[in-house]
Amino acid sequence: MLTSEPNTGLAPERVAGEVWFGSLGSVLVAYVLLTVAAALWLPLPEVARAALALPAFALIPLLVGSALLRLLPILNQTSPLDGVGRALVEWLVGSLALAVVVVVLQVGGQSFLLRRIGLIALALAAGGSIATHVGRMRPVPLRVAGATALALATAVLLSIAPKVIVMRYAEFPLLTGNAADVAIHFAQPALRLLEHGYLELQNPSHGPGLVTLLAVLSQLYGVEPLSIIWMGAFLLFAVYGVGLFLWANAVSGRSATAILVTAIGVFLPVEPIFYSASPLVLRSNTILFALFPLALYLMHRLVVTDDVPRRAKTEALIALQGTVGVLFIAMNAYRLGLFSQEVRVLLMLVVAGVLGIMLAAANRRRWNWTGLPALFAIIVGFQVFHVYEGPIFLTALIVYGIALTARGLSLDRTVAAALCLAVGGFFLLQFSGILAFPQDFSISSAVFGSTYENFSPDFAGQVDLLKLTLSPVVLVLMLLGVAGFLASKSEANGRAVVMAAAVMFVFYFLPDPFAFRINKSFAPFLAFLIVAGAANTGTLVSRMVRGSAGAPALFRNVAQLGMIAVVLPAVVVPFLQSASSPAQVAVYPKVADVEYELATWFGEHTDENARIVSDSQTMLLLTSLGNRVSIAERKFLLEEMSPAGRDQMTFIKEAVLAAPTGCAAYVGIHSLDGTEPVPERRYLAAIGAESREPDYFVVWTPKTFLWATRPERIDPVLSPVTVDTMPWWQQGMLPFQDTRFFRPVTQIGQEAYVFQALPAADVGTQAPASCSGPSAAGEPSVSPATGTGPSS
Repeated sequence: MLTSEPNTGLAPERVAGEVWFGSLGSVLVAYVLLTVAAALWLPLPEVARAALALPAFALIPLLVGSALLRLLPILNQTSPLDGVGRALVEWLVGSLALAVVVVVLQVGGQSFLLRRIGLIALALAAGGSIATHVGRMRPVPLRVAGATALALATAVLLSIAPKVIVMRYAEFPLLTGNAADVAIHFAQPALRLLEHGYLELQNPSHGPGLVTLLAVLSQLYGVEPLSIIWMGAFLLFAVYGVGLFLWANAVSGRSATAILVTAIGVFLPVEPIFYSASPLVLRSNTILFALFPLALYLMHRLVVTDDVPRRAKTEALIALQGTVGVLFIAMNAYRLGLFSQEVRVLLMLVVAGVLGIMLAAANRRRWNWTGLPALFAIIVGFQVFHVYEGPIFLTALIVYGIALTARGLSLDRTVAAALCLAVGGFFLLQFSGILAFPQDFSISSAVFGSTYENFSPDFAGQVDLLKLTLSPVVLVLMLLGVAGFLASKSEANGRAVVMAAAVMFVFYFLPDPFAFRINKSFAPFLAFLIVAGAANTGTLVSRMVRGSAGAPALFRNVAQLGMIAVVLPAVVVPFLQSASSPAQVAVYPKVADVEYELATWFGEHTDENARIVSDSQTMLLLTSLGNRVSIAERKFLLEEMSPAGRDQMTFIKEAVLAAPTGCAAYVGIHSLDGTEPVPERRYLAAIGAESREPDYFVVWTPKTFLWATRPERIDPVLSPVTVDTMPWWQQGMLPFQDTRFFRPVTQIGQEAYVFQALPAADVGTQAPASCSGPSAAGEPSVSPATGTGPSS
């Protein structure tokens, strides 16, 4: 069976200090400078520049955070952090610092500096390195045992396998899977930050962390943010796999076990095993997902290797859970309408500062646990990426820590379980009761209001989802792993895994439409329990074959590997089948080549006053990729739109795209003047373009024709629609060929046409006269939205 010796393969006494400055820090700075020069001065293709930028995604925040922790130290140098744990804290602190810089510049109206955020970040990273050299802060080198280094390299190769497989069906730089809205939430805000010095946070669930990093790398390396998003999955999978390996190695004490956990764990979070948990695309929530196993490893070291009394650790962890709740409230206080989403980051920072002082005082007087400041830094750092999923990961982390603190008690199972459930109850309270109790205690109602009211969560539905995604083999092995840990008195670490997994598994069945998001925090525990179940089964089989006297270690290991060989296909095959299925392949290229060409054309030939009118998905993609103002709410799903946003989409369809004549379409299109959603109007005011007359462009494709002619449906057309599948699509654009009101400006082969609505001065006075009256103009049956809906 798995052992529980906390042997990580890293030498704690040699890695207690920082490792990122000194000679290594100079190398990292030199890498960033050289690769930036290569990307800007050499004629490299886009994919090469994106690949060069990827390491800088980790290095720049790491260098900034390391300098901050040295110049303003918040961690005790005797902390049991090793180089990996220290790097996690430094990266989060650096990301937090860069995000705060952007927010401060935004609030101060410093658009000139915001447009140069990449240079500012590079200067902070290089300046921090120089400052530490001048201060003669001696680094402690990181030394890793040779066998562990080889195992880590193996873990990295195994980790990126899912991304390599999906590359066959989702080539660079196409968006993939269910995350095509990354252009809305991250790529376009990064472009607006660079082009106009305007920080935009339209989705309340996303903090400014990822937008800031994308803007930094995009400016330094001259690469599109969307390309970095596509390439970022390699980094996410590698970080996730390394975290799984280090954590499983710390829990089990066996590199072989850690490798097996990694091999299985990297396939658990990808579709169709656990829906919506895949880091195949760089998103703010998947960044936290990739960092979560590293945080588990850090928690394990902070609890297991520190000889502080168990009670002190437990009290500190409960206080940290309270910190999670208070910061969650601070980040949601903007809903009162007192300030913008950007300002809430500064409010969170002020609240975090007050909490940090209070926790430091309590730690000095009562706890004296060196792990508390490190975990506090992680809690604050998580908040600037994903406001709502961040606390889920943090709660799972704290539950695991509490389970670890009680692992040596004679009543450890009862005490740890009670403490975990208490922390879990507070988790439910902070998410639900504070914002919505007693009307509705579901998390989504508290977080999203009534946006997702069309979803109907129930216990049976969650069970059915589990049946579809977890095979009987996987479930049986998981149960065997649980039974083995609970039955053995020597497997204290394993029981802690079981307790934490059990609490998160209970959360999965909460009466909430998005409770399945919690399965992302459950995935590492599940991977470990599967491997433990396979190991237990292999041990039992070897004993039955060799007798009860005990089986040789080699035979036992062969039997355990045999069980892993049985379970691995149960995890990998569903992923392969999903990735290669015709239905899935059909939706992988969310952005077709013609749409990229259209977006490029709009970016090069139009300016801020351009408005794109087309079907819902084409408008969404072109305005996001071409960085143009949207006349509709930038929501990927119909369910996410407000009633006003749906009315706007209905008006565009009926009054413009389905208009019977060119004159009626022209009147309908100019009825959209001033009806942009409030966030778009706020952006126009910030860049000084709110008074400019809109310039409307109609984009007509087979998908547009299908969307415009579908009766009583305004949901997006997701499946590809080609000229062959829609042979009569050109007939629908006859009204836009009326040269009195429109003129053709470009076309992409025979797949897409773009028409520009003529300025009112060119049309003259004939439009109102010829289009007056419902019978002549095809008067629309709905009115355009005014941008006053809740989502606006």
